[in-house]
Amino acid sequence: MHRDHGIFLATMHSRTRVQLTFYRKEDEQQLIRLCAPMDYGPFRAAKNKIDRYHFWDYESDEGPHSLSLLPDRIVEIMATEKGFDPAEFVTWSLTKSPWFVARDWGAYS
Repeated sequence: MHRDHGIFLATMHSRTRVQLTFYRKEDEQQLIRLCAPMDYGPFRAAKNKIDRYHFWDYESDEGPHSLSLLPDRIVEIMATEKGFDPAEFVTWSLTKSPWFVARDWGAYS
């Protein structure tokens, strides 16, 4: 787990965006993005089932998309005051792919 795991969980439960500082895998460049914390657990499609942090990246050059990072790629997770609505990114069936961390997001829980 990352040292900012508590911040990640608190902002996920309060539906508050975070300022995420991380290292991009391709070139080790440090990036800062405004993200919604989505979940913490393994990446379902990966062979490696190590727990990682899942975010919705609002500021990617390629447009908004999910971003899954191992703890060692994350520099810092800082809470912001800007909220988010899970409807912005939850487009899959939660009965087939439930969250790893329980939360109260209404229909998106």
